[in-house]
Amino acid sequence: MNLFLVGLSHKTAPIGIREKLQFSNEQSNQYLDKLSKTPNVESGLVLSTCNRVEIYASGYEKDLQNRLKTFIYDFHKLSGNDLDPYFYIKTNEEAVRHLFSVAASLDSIVVGEPQILGQVKDAYDVSKKYGMIDSFFEQFLQKTFSVAKKVRNETDIGKLAVSISSMAVELSGKIFESLNGKNALIIGSGEMAELAISNLKRKGIENIWIANRTFETAAKLAKTFDAFPIYLEQFEEVLPQADVVMTATGTQNYLIHPKTVIASLETRNQQPQLFVDISVPRNIDPLVGEVQNAYLYNIDDLQGMVAENQQARKNASQKAATIVEAETVGFLKEHHQKKYSPAIQKLQKKISMLLENEWKRSFDEKNSIQDESTRRFMDSLVQKILVSPIHFLKEEDERTMEEKLALIEKIFDLRLDDE
Repeated sequence: MNLFLVGLSHKTAPIGIREKLQFSNEQSNQYLDKLSKTPNVESGLVLSTCNRVEIYASGYEKDLQNRLKTFIYDFHKLSGNDLDPYFYIKTNEEAVRHLFSVAASLDSIVVGEPQILGQVKDAYDVSKKYGMIDSFFEQFLQKTFSVAKKVRNETDIGKLAVSISSMAVELSGKIFESLNGKNALIIGSGEMAELAISNLKRKGIENIWIANRTFETAAKLAKTFDAFPIYLEQFEEVLPQADVVMTATGTQNYLIHPKTVIASLETRNQQPQLFVDISVPRNIDPLVGEVQNAYLYNIDDLQGMVAENQQARKNASQKAATIVEAETVGFLKEHHQKKYSPAIQKLQKKISMLLENEWKRSFDEKNSIQDESTRRFMDSLVQKILVSPIHFLKEEDERTMEEKLALIEKIFDLRLDDE
């Protein structure tokens, strides 16, 4: 069985491509349902965020990665010819190392941002609901969570980095000298929006309006942060009062258009407005960025801010990468050992039995095999005999582990013993 990864991210595809291939929660469920009915697929996971779309699966089909990618195209009703260059494909060790790095936030736009681990855990929960987590995937995902925790505990990567939302707030410093006395409009009420509001409050923002399709959700969040809830349809009424406007919704189309912004700026007497679109798909028409006194940034623009603390993060990232590499090697070594341990256990049992039988035939009852020194001698001899078979299994050559195990069983008649 092999592990496969098919995906794309902010490193390989611009936002315009990512938003075409992104999976909503419902679409992730549908994709997993289809995957669960696919022959030779043992497990699967869909990780779809603002910055990446990745499908992980294990199975016995050698070219399963091609089918995974075709499933994505078919699901979104897209042609793969133009999109193939944006994808990366990883198998086995590379796939393990990649997910460890992703969960530890080494592959994020903002290295060290904590949200990605929660998103991996959410994807795991969905896969489990569909019965797409077999014993190997369970071990793989649990190890992923522990590696991410170890990186956060043993490096400064979390202290040095900020979330996407806090970076969005930092953009305000490029437009306004201070946020004290300024107003903000947040469209959306999810985790990204909540983090943005929290960061804006810390920066000294005065008034915040929260617009959401479900008013009760906006009201609950507004109560937490002493803000003003409004219906989504009302946001244009307060838009001219907002110096900072952030969108973070799951809406599939543009909410803010150039003509809306032009009208807002006229009401503001051309006082500048900052628009930050942290949604995928985007909620603000890119043409808004061409309106005078309107400053528009999207998620991809945030990459430019990463360089400001690059050296400090680089040191932490190098240490984190060392941890990820060691944990990858350790996990795979343990996994391979588990694959051959039953054969070694059978061999150990057989050798012990042969030695005991020969001992009893060669010595009388006075030389009891239960004597402590005798038992220690026998155990030591068994371990020494096992050294060569174990070394043979661990040694890298052209044979697969399954072929080596079959050879061990044949040489020592282990299959015959089972019968």
